[in-house]
Amino acid sequence: MPPVNEEVWLNKERGIVVSNSFTCDFFVVETAFGYSVLRSWGGFAPMVGSVVYGDLSRWGVGNFYVRSEGRIMTADVRDFRLGYFQALDAINWYCAGR
Repeated sequence: MPPVNEEVWLNKERGIVVSNSFTCDFFVVETAFGYSVLRSWGGFAPMVGSVVYGDLSRWGVGNFYVRSEGRIMTADVRDFRLGYFQALDAINWYCAGR
C-alpha cells in the first residue's frame, strides 16, 4: 500500500469515533457540526477514540483517513449533523435491521 499523503487529508473535516459495534459495521463519529453515522465497507471499522478525516458531512460512499491507525478506509455516510442521542438511535436502528 502506498504511503498516505497527510497534507491532503488534514485539510478535510476531522472527527473522532465515539461509538462502534462489534456485531455490525456501523459507527458514530463526532465532528464540529454534530455526529455522523457511517457504515464501514471492507471489514475495517475504526476503534472508539480513532481520529478520522474526510467528508463526514456529506451523504454517500467515500474514502476516509483514520490517522490514529495510518490507514485509508471506505465508508458510507448514512446520516450527519445529528445530536448524540439521535446518532445512537440511528446506529441501533441500522444494526437491528441487519
